[in-house]
Amino acid sequence: MMARFERALFAAFLMTAVAVVPIRAQAMRTVEYAARFDARGSLRVWNMAGSIRVTGWDYDSVIVRGSVPSDQRFICGGGNTGMKCAVDVPPRDDGKEPGSSLEVFVPRRAQLWIKSSSADIIVSEFNGSLDAYSVSGSIRVEGDAQAVALESMAGPLDVRASAATLRAKTASGDVRITGTAEDAQATSVSGNIIVSASRILRGRFESIEGNTTWLGDVMPRAMLEFSSHAGNIELHLPPATGADVSINSFEGSFRSDFAVAERARRDTKGRELRFTLPGDHGASITIRNFKGDVRLLRH
Repeated sequence: MMARFERALFAAFLMTAVAVVPIRAQAMRTVEYAARFDARGSLRVWNMAGSIRVTGWDYDSVIVRGSVPSDQRFICGGGNTGMKCAVDVPPRDDGKEPGSSLEVFVPRRAQLWIKSSSADIIVSEFNGSLDAYSVSGSIRVEGDAQAVALESMAGPLDVRASAATLRAKTASGDVRITGTAEDAQATSVSGNIIVSASRILRGRFESIEGNTTWLGDVMPRAMLEFSSHAGNIELHLPPATGADVSINSFEGSFRSDFAVAERARRDTKGRELRFTLPGDHGASITIRNFKGDVRLLRH
C-alpha cells in the first residue's frame, strides 16, 4: 500500500515539476563526432554562443561532443588534414542565440582556428598554432603552444601558456598574460593589460585608455615597449634590473622607486627621460605616454 502511495506521490511531483518549466525552454540534444586526423592537420570550429573547450592529446584523431539546442544543426566533416565543425544557428525573431556546449579533443600539434560570438573559449594542453576570436566571450589558453593569436571585442583574454609568438587584441576586455613568450604583443582600447610573465624577450604593449601593469622579471637583452594615450603605465621591477630606460611623457606625472641618473632631459611641451637601471641584463625599456602617469616601482 505504501509503495503505491509513494509512486503516486512521485508521479505527482513530476507533473508539478513539468508544470513549472518555462514554456519556451529550449530542448537540448547530445551530439558526437569522431574521425581520424593528421597530427598537424587544420581544424576549424564555429560555435556562436555557449562554450567551447578544446583539449590537446596524443592521438591521431578528433573527437567532438557536446549539447546542442534541438533546432540547431551540428555539422562536422572533412579529411585527415583539414576538418570543420560548426553549430548552424537558424534566424530567431528575438535575436537571441541559445547556447551550445562543445568539447573538442584534437592532436596537440594541430592548427586550430576557433570563432564565436559570445561563447567562452578554453584551450588547454595544446602545442600547435591557435587562432581564436570571440565578440563578447572570454578566451583562456593554457599549455605550451607554438603560436597564439587571440582577439575579442568585449571579452577578457587570459593567456597562461608558453608560446613562441603571442598576439592578443581587445577593445574593452582585459588582457592578462602569465605565461612566457619569445615575442609578445598585446593591444587594447579601454581594457587593462596585466603582464606577469616569467620570460618575454620582445614585448610590445599598447593601450589607448586602459592601464598597463608589468609584474614580471626583465630577461637579459629583452626589448620591451609600452605606450598609451590616457592610461597609466606601471612597471614593477626587481631591484637588480639592468636596463636602458627611455620615457617620453607629455601631461602625465612620473614616479620612480629607483635612483634615476638622467643622461638627457628635454622640457618643452613634454618631457623626455633617459637613464640606466644598474645591472648586467642589458635590456631596453621604452615608455611613451601622453596623458597617463608612469610609475617604476620595486617588487
